[in-house]
Order: sequence, then C-alpha cells, then structure tokens
Amino acid sequence: MQTQSGLPPELFIPNRPSLDEQRRRLENLLAVQGLVGGESQGGRRGGLLEGLKSLFTGGPQVVVVDVPALAASADSLRTTQVEVHGVLKQSGGKLYFAGQQTDYEVDLAGGVKPEGFPEGALDWMPAVAKGLVELPFGRPVVHATSLTPSAPMALLRLARVLEIEGQTREALETYQKAATELQRARLSWAAFAACHAGWLAYAELRDPKLARHLLDSAWMLYAVQNHGRPGFDVWTPRPDGQGWVRQDVATAIGPLLDMVGRESFWYRLVDFFVTAAGGSAAIGVILLALVTRIVLHPLTLKQMWSAEEMRRLQPQIKALQEEFKDDKQRFQQEMWRLWQEHGVNPFGGCWPMLIQMPILIFVYQGIRGYIVRFSQSQFLWVRNMA
Repeated sequence: MQTQSGLPPELFIPNRPSLDEQRRRLENLLAVQGLVGGESQGGRRGGLLEGLKSLFTGGPQVVVVDVPALAASADSLRTTQVEVHGVLKQSGGKLYFAGQQTDYEVDLAGGVKPEGFPEGALDWMPAVAKGLVELPFGRPVVHATSLTPSAPMALLRLARVLEIEGQTREALETYQKAATELQRARLSWAAFAACHAGWLAYAELRDPKLARHLLDSAWMLYAVQNHGRPGFDVWTPRPDGQGWVRQDVATAIGPLLDMVGRESFWYRLVDFFVTAAGGSAAIGVILLALVTRIVLHPLTLKQMWSAEEMRRLQPQIKALQEEFKDDKQRFQQEMWRLWQEHGVNPFGGCWPMLIQMPILIFVYQGIRGYIVRFSQSQFLWVRNMA
C-alpha cells in the first residue's frame, strides 16, 4: 500500500476516525452543500458572470486562495477580503488551517460559529473561511466572518479516501468531479485531481485509452509556464511505493502521457518524420506538412477548379436571375441546365473538402499526441514548440 509521507495536509488522510466514518462524513457534507450524485445543485460558481455581477453591483472583490497561496502571498493579501479553502485543525481551543510547514489561525471573532459541519467534528474537515487577512506577528491570520464546508475540497478528500479504500473506479470518477469543481472555484488543487485521475486510469485500471484522454486534458490545462517557471505543482506516488514526491505538471505526467501516446498510429507517423529529419521536431513537422499537402493536392486542385468554374458562370447566372426574377421555378430549371451544359457540379467543391477534413484531423491528433516531445524542443526564436 502506498504510504502518505510527503503529502500536504489537504491530501493526507488520517487513520482516525475510520475510513468508513470519514467517507460517510464527507458524503453527508457534500449532500448538504448541494453536490448530490455528481451533479452540482448549487453553491458558488465564480467565473466571468460572477465577476461582472460584482462589478456592476459594487460588491467587494473577494480573492479566492488555498492555504499554500495564503502562505506565499500573505503580504499582498493583508486587509484583503479573502475566501480561503483548506483543511481544519483544532489545537488549544483554537482553529487553524493545516499547512505543510506550519498552521494558520482562523479567528472566529464576533460570535461567528462554524456552520454545516458534523457535530463535534472539525479536525481534518475541508472548510472555506471568508473574511480579512491580517499579519499580527508576521504570520497570516484569517479573521473569518463565516466558516463553512468547502465542497470542492471535500470532493478531493473523498477521492483520496476512496483511493485508499481500494475503490479505484469510484476514486477516479470522484477525482474528475473534484477537478471540475476545484477549477470552477479557481483552486490550484484542480491540477492534482486531473493529473492523478489520469495516473489511476493507467497504473491501477490498466486503461491506456482513458489515461491518454485524461492526461492530455490535464496537460492542456495545467502544463503551462509563468514567465518560464511551472505554473502548477502536483504530487505523484514514488515508484517504490514509499511516499509521494512534489513535481511540476510537465515533469509529473509528461513521460506517462508520451508513453501512452506512442500506441497511436498518428503519433508514430509524426515520430517517423521527426526521425527522418534527424531528430528535429521542427523540421519533422515541416516535412509532415509538405507531404500532407502533396497527398491532398489533387483534392485541393479539384476544389479550386470547381470554385473557378462556378465563378466563371456567375455572369450567366445573374442574367438568368434577371430574366426569370418573377419565376423562381423556371430560374432553377435553367440554372441546372446551364451547369449541365458546362459540366459543372455545384457540389463539386464540397466533397474534396469533406475528404480532406478527416485526414487533417487525424494528423492534428498525431501532433497533439506528440505534444510532450514538442515541449522539449525549440526552433529559431520559439523556445517551446508545444
């Protein structure tokens, strides 16, 4: 069984209470929060519409952060209205958000009480605190005006519980739901949920096709760089099962995504041209583009010829329109006769295009499948071909 050493508190599942009890609490919490059967029935949506609503209603702009972001940006968040998502801990009669290096106090001032949690159960519960950030002793304290369960974080922890229980299929589906809700809430844990779902599909379910789909989606969303630095970090299991290691998304899932992509014929086609170009991905793509255009040239020529013929007949068609402007049926008959006399098919330009489209889509899929290799290549001023 994979140990939990190296995991942050948000992903760590304690031994007590029992896994069954933790799963029951999380499921009940999600039911209360409006996430039933995987369908979101309510709760916070965020995004562009919410931002516009806040703009025009004059409401305060609330910054949504998780605990790692709170720790990293405490100075800039001082006296800012925040919405902090994390995992709670109780100690000495006080509440804290658990952090990997240290814990951060949640001050329930003014008679504010936690709402929506199981009776007497706050330790290791996913929560969202809304309020102001202060730094009384150089360490951020959240002065909360409300403290309620965090549905996105609850889904993430429920997925972890299901994974530890060995319910891999259910865990994978819950990770997918968690990734959606976490992304909607603008929380960076979405990257872990999306990447780990792909890892489970490959390593535990032995489903390369599903793994490729999930990993490709995770790569496109989270394998981004901010000024040359990785934008998202995730945690991946060590090969020996002795804990977890923190890595950026590209390092974490890149090798696995490239490995499952090799099973595709179109990936191998792109790789053939890259190999023929002496290992240069850029020249390989140029060769692929040239060969593709040569193969499709007869179809392109047919499409262009049909368009030219139609253009050449336009003056005669306009004359027919003028002559039979009051008789549409006669106009249609005469126009069809004109096309037949000149051997023109009005749909002659459509079928060459329809034949080309699947070929171009499959070539594009091959290039998409080769995305990891492109991320390791550069050409002229392009530092990252991905």
